[in-house]
Amino acid sequence: MDKVNCFDVLIGLIRGCQSANHLEGPDGFGRRMGGSRYLLNQTIRMVSVRDDHKCVTKSAFELWDSLKVEDSIFGYWDSRPVIYKNEIPVKVKWYKGAHGQPHEESEIFLGDQWGSFIFRHAFHIEHIIPIKRFVARLVKVDLGQDVEKVYRDIEDILDGIYVCFMRKEEDRKLPRTRRPDTLEEVLEKTYKGAGIEIVCWNR
Repeated sequence: MDKVNCFDVLIGLIRGCQSANHLEGPDGFGRRMGGSRYLLNQTIRMVSVRDDHKCVTKSAFELWDSLKVEDSIFGYWDSRPVIYKNEIPVKVKWYKGAHGQPHEESEIFLGDQWGSFIFRHAFHIEHIIPIKRFVARLVKVDLGQDVEKVYRDIEDILDGIYVCFMRKEEDRKLPRTRRPDTLEEVLEKTYKGAGIEIVCWNR
């Protein structure tokens, strides 16, 4: 079977969004797959983000530094275990799922009974500009063009995605809707308005 690249997956879902939000199965099989827009939204979240489009908040950076983790925070994802090496106990707030409040707060340190925790239980990777904005642009891509031009149009859209590594409690302060459309405005208005400061970019 030929290799399928990730842009072809996106193209298939875009096509579904442009065709009454579903995709038909092969002729004679009678299958149909719905929810193209939902699937496109979720799939975009799985596409890698440029390294220089990643930043970290001051609060998250300070917590990460105090935990003495050997790797950069930028190399982590939601389900990756964080192995801490700090000898001085550090208090961390723990979250479950989408709950707005931490379910527990405890101290962790090298040699305790745990030794590690899952990244998403204390940290969050936030899309600075909401993914729905990129979905809205992708569904308007002209798929009738030459495939290389389609690839380029998709890349230009995806290139606008930026993420911020932050503490879970910082994420809970941010509004889910009514954000500006540009990176600069979100950082200046939305983030600063929530008391969130960016300390560095992965550059």
